[in-house]
Amino acid sequence: MDLGFASTVIPLVGNRFNDRELVGRYVHAAIRLRVRSFLILAPFALGAFVAIAQRHHWNWKLEILPIVPVLVALYSSRNVSCYSAPFFLYRRLKKFYAPQTLSGLVQLGAYMVLQITGALNAWTAAALSALT
Repeated sequence: MDLGFASTVIPLVGNRFNDRELVGRYVHAAIRLRVRSFLILAPFALGAFVAIAQRHHWNWKLEILPIVPVLVALYSSRNVSCYSAPFFLYRRLKKFYAPQTLSGLVQLGAYMVLQITGALNAWTAAALSALT
């Protein structure tokens, strides 16, 4: 879903990385483009998934529920994707990786609890992944 919008911020800024206003404009432009592309492409992805599911004669729950967490995760990952450029430009890697590592550890712990309680399945794993 990114289509490379976030990864173009650093090359576009180039050696003008000290101009924080410029960096901010590029980051916000990448976010706007990513959201617009998501809003345009997500209905097509949903339609294609439903069409594939109908060919397999799935019920409506199996047609809709698997794609929703994927779309939620794609939409919500825009901030991590687009705001990563300033962290790399200003060499603040700890601030970039620490929240992701903590989130991953919490997610792993939740998976372990779900496994122990017998509640871990594809639905709970997809929902937890979308939430984190």
